[in-house]
Amino acid sequence: MIQVLRDDVVAIYVAAGYGKAGSWNDDKLLAKLGGLVNLAAEGGVELEDDLKEILDQIIGEGVEETEIVANVDEDDEDQQEDDQEEDDQEEDDQEEEEVDPDIEAVETEMEKLEALMKKQKEEIKAKKAALRKKKTEIKRKKGKSRTRGIPGPDVGNPEDIKSLKNRLFFAGIAIRELGIEKGLTDELVAKIDGMAEKENPKASKSQAAFAWHAINGYLNG
Repeated sequence: MIQVLRDDVVAIYVAAGYGKAGSWNDDKLLAKLGGLVNLAAEGGVELEDDLKEILDQIIGEGVEETEIVANVDEDDEDQQEDDQEEDDQEEDDQEEEEVDPDIEAVETEMEKLEALMKKQKEEIKAKKAALRKKKTEIKRKKGKSRTRGIPGPDVGNPEDIKSLKNRLFFAGIAIRELGIEKGLTDELVAKIDGMAEKENPKASKSQAAFAWHAINGYLNG
């Protein structure tokens, strides 16, 4: 049994002079195929090489062993090819999506480790904040001596207190000489600078204010 395309059979008929063969159904094409074979055998049909080859196959196999099949539309062929390509691509995608279980296990462990590191980082950050807060509270409770420019004397030793020769000490002398009733004047500041042998009106004025309040409290408090 051989299969030949309908278009090829019609083309053979047309070459033999049957111009309306294209309108015949397959049964009629097969029914008249025997006469066409005889006509070709007598040399009454001139065919192109490809059609002649088809007719020779029909003659060789016999008309009864010939089957006419539908023509394949080129668009259908293209669609079939496209469908096949899509199927192949889907198979490739599925293969790519398939993950080796060992690799997947490793990736899972890595994700867990990253999550743990993130959690530990947040905990460390919270602990640092708590320690900073605790440090601030300790400083606030204990306090710190922030008296500027005044060395901390040993208050238990009067001689050590008397030995301090700073601007506060000079401020006391200057207030005694000029009189506390004059208050904080430029003359007082200048006198303190002179005794300190180094000009610093801002420091002298600040120490004069401390001394004045201390002496005023001692005398009039």
